[in-house]
Amino acid sequence: MNTSRWFLVFGLLLFLSSSHSAKATTSLAEALDATELQWETGGESDWFGQTDVSADSIDAAQSGPVSSVDQTSWISTTVEGPGRLEFDWRIHQTSMQCTYMDYWVDDSSKMWRYVNSDWGHVVDCDIQTGKHKLTWTLYCICSIECDQSTSWLDRVHFLPGGVPPRIVLQPTSQIMTAEGCVDFWVWVEGTEPFSYQWQHNGEVIPGWTFRDLMLCDITLDDTGAYQVVVSNDYGEVVSDIAQLTVIPTYPLDLALGTPGWKWSNSSLTGSWFGQTTDTFERRPTAKSNTQTDGFACLHADVTGPGTLTFAWRLQAESLKDSLELMGGFPYQRLYCNPTTSEWQQQTMYLGNGSQGLTWVHWNASSSSDASAWLADVNLVEGGTSPLITEQPRDSSCLEGSPARFRVKAVGTPPLKYQWRHDGQSLPDETEEVLELRGLRFSNAGLYDVVVTNEYGNTVCQSAELQIKPAPTAPALVFTYVPPWGSKDELLEGMVYNLDPNDYIMAVYIEVYGTWWTKPYWDRPCTAIKDDGSWTYNINTGGSDFVATTISAFVLPKPCDSTNDNPPLLSGQAELPKELFDLAVAAKMVTRSLPSVKFSGYEWFLKSGFWGPGSNHFSHSPQNVWVDEEERLHLKIRRNQGIWKCSEVILADSLGYGTYRFYLDSRVDNPPDNVVVGLFTWSNNPSYSYREIDIEFSRWNEGPDAPDGQFVVQPWSPPGHRYRFHMRPDFVQTVHAFTWEPEQIWFRSLAGKDLVTNPNTENPAEYTFDHSGEIPPPGDETTRINLWLINGDPPGDGKEFELVVKRFEYLPLNFTNYATFANCWLKKGCGEPDWCSGVDLNNSGSVDFVDLGIFTDHWLTGAQ
Repeated sequence: MNTSRWFLVFGLLLFLSSSHSAKATTSLAEALDATELQWETGGESDWFGQTDVSADSIDAAQSGPVSSVDQTSWISTTVEGPGRLEFDWRIHQTSMQCTYMDYWVDDSSKMWRYVNSDWGHVVDCDIQTGKHKLTWTLYCICSIECDQSTSWLDRVHFLPGGVPPRIVLQPTSQIMTAEGCVDFWVWVEGTEPFSYQWQHNGEVIPGWTFRDLMLCDITLDDTGAYQVVVSNDYGEVVSDIAQLTVIPTYPLDLALGTPGWKWSNSSLTGSWFGQTTDTFERRPTAKSNTQTDGFACLHADVTGPGTLTFAWRLQAESLKDSLELMGGFPYQRLYCNPTTSEWQQQTMYLGNGSQGLTWVHWNASSSSDASAWLADVNLVEGGTSPLITEQPRDSSCLEGSPARFRVKAVGTPPLKYQWRHDGQSLPDETEEVLELRGLRFSNAGLYDVVVTNEYGNTVCQSAELQIKPAPTAPALVFTYVPPWGSKDELLEGMVYNLDPNDYIMAVYIEVYGTWWTKPYWDRPCTAIKDDGSWTYNINTGGSDFVATTISAFVLPKPCDSTNDNPPLLSGQAELPKELFDLAVAAKMVTRSLPSVKFSGYEWFLKSGFWGPGSNHFSHSPQNVWVDEEERLHLKIRRNQGIWKCSEVILADSLGYGTYRFYLDSRVDNPPDNVVVGLFTWSNNPSYSYREIDIEFSRWNEGPDAPDGQFVVQPWSPPGHRYRFHMRPDFVQTVHAFTWEPEQIWFRSLAGKDLVTNPNTENPAEYTFDHSGEIPPPGDETTRINLWLINGDPPGDGKEFELVVKRFEYLPLNFTNYATFANCWLKKGCGEPDWCSGVDLNNSGSVDFVDLGIFTDHWLTGAQ
């Protein structure tokens, strides 16, 4: 071979080599900056190294394509803990949110990402001792094509070795009156698990080995220095000293003019105490000592019937400050006038039997000068005959439409009702509400109700029902609207003076402020019958039963959604103007929600056939009611051969904070199939519906199975479900969880003791702190329920009743500040898993704008 040919071959090889190098990708280990780890990839397509997109401007691993529903692309490695893991990740989608990426440790999902975002940095300090498989997965969850979405992973660093504890937030000194409650606590970082031991004046406090130290009914002997020793396998640290100062008091029963009464304080953010400095007509009074952004409760149990009188005064430093009394039967609530600081006299009529009275001072200001006073409490015994508090209202309805009359009355229970039409009793009409359907002209007239108890009777004012003829012009009316919360009833209506062959019906519902086409996108209309009547299924989605507003439209045929007849809506904030332009008739109704008042909150009542457990839920007063002691009752009862369950849903979403449920009935060893639930729930499936549970059931696993459990859903991954045995001798118990950005702390108490059965190992206290698996606040609501597994009857065949004495919620205060400080100037924030939800303007970083928003709401309780 001559020299020229050698040069030709050499040049060709050089060309091929350079061409191949231009197309080559870096290895996964190099792209991830983790060559010391062994990497695997799989699913429908493999991850690969590339240099086009990266966090370090060099290279990164990219997921393979996932093109249809349930397809995945994953990458994994194994590490030996304990240790600290850091990585950067990113996801990108071009249209709908049809893909998401998550990060797992073994069988536990730690965090996930759904939406487009820039690179985000994750630190996981919860890699415990032993071998652990780490997995990152891209999922396709839509039936449409997903191949325009992708994800990346970069800068994966695992640092082996444990981290000793470090106290991020120290306990704070407090001043509290005798007989009040205090709460000392710390915030700790490091490698778990941690051990805690609280000390008082340098001496160990037996049994107090939790993050929080809670002391109630304190005395002068509790004055002194408190601190905690925190340790793990890698070291220990001692907290700063927090001083407790206890203020001596005048006996509450004497200060209030009630010798022998038992008064109790029941709040960790304030208390009431007797004193002789601020008097009422030269007599001692009770005064509140309430922390800023806190409340103080003063409670007494009395026996009725009777008439309660008292004097009170409020010194408000903010329009949000309040003083109120909750108690009596039925539930009553009185407010002190906040516009004057003068003493005011009040009267409340109490029903028959034992009941609770609770005065609450709310200090929503930033001043410690906000106070409240109570004096001259007096109860005169004697029953009360019925008193009408809400009269039925006159009504004018079209022929064929329904009519309803409602009355409200108070008095010593039980109250009995008998509705009348033109003076004649109506058979079987013995409830607070009278409902008439398919009105005829013969239904017109006067309606009233006789309310009776053992102390007398009263008759409400008459309400007139007028029946009008059907209209002569085109018109649309609702003849029946399913009550809020119902899932198995149809919306009904009538169309007048229109040819049913020329028109169709279109209905939209408003759920949480957004509008939705019903029943389905591919069937957005329904026909009108020959007689003008129509029915509509408005419960075809997961949250439809909580729709508050329903709008119906009569539209010209044909039903052709491709040409916007009718317009298709899927979460829009408003109904489109063209919908009204198309309609020849329209009607809108807002549904009232069945509810009860309990512990100062409004609670909606579940009704209909649905989960959990495929049960019939009833809002009947025989299933859910508030008694004369202000206690909430939930009951599983049999009615006409059907077992009816019960559930109450708090009207407000509370977010991070402490949730306390005070029970006044036993929940240990419930019958087979019976479940007691104290929990949060969101109708949005994100973050496993934001479900945090305290539950009592043996789950049909036999008499030796634990009867209590703490759960962060999903319950199946390790550490998400913690079970314990209850002691059988407790009736009054307190069950609580504190929901924070980095952990959820559960406990069940009777007095100051855990409810744990001493013959078992697991205490009734547990901290869930899996990084990335704590759900952020959203639209979740607090709920209390009684239900049956698979809808089967109670194992003993008997009705079951739960009594809840009260519910308390305490928002996070300094915890929020600590979370904010830890994330200060962090960049690359995406979903709430990142930056702990303190990227308040969603800019992708925690900066001075967020600081401004945060300080505007500092200690207001806003989440």
